[in-house]
Amino acid sequence: MDKVNLYPSSSNYLVANTLFNYSTTVNDFAFSPIDDNVYMMTSTSNRKLLRFNVTSNTITDLGAISGLSSESSDSFGTAFMDSMGNLFVSNNASGNIYKIATPHTGGLTATSFNSLRGTPGDGARCPYQAVAPNAVKDQACVSEGETITI
Repeated sequence: MDKVNLYPSSSNYLVANTLFNYSTTVNDFAFSPIDDNVYMMTSTSNRKLLRFNVTSNTITDLGAISGLSSESSDSFGTAFMDSMGNLFVSNNASGNIYKIATPHTGGLTATSFNSLRGTPGDGARCPYQAVAPNAVKDQACVSEGETITI
């Protein structure tokens, strides 16, 4: 991972400095507003969650992520975090979005969240903005006494 200075008046403007070398493949990463670290998921068959500490320039392997066995592709991207520190990633082949709740506290389970219309994508977003609830069946009517699952 490289750090690039984007201040035009500095002497090292647009110069890339290597922060660390880590031998794996990732397609996207997300900044956490909870602990100021960067989280990323490996795009390999073992699908691990990694945390990059921007202060110490260290990477921590947090372990394998469960809940993704239905995906045939290991290419995950479109990563972003919400204001509560939940990580969202999308499978670049299927477009399925998964939520990994609070990875900063050890959450390593991915649960299905939504499906995109186009892939692949980029998940950059403001981490301080809440993610709106997802209306899965917003065209249906619910009769009195029916059970719904949210």
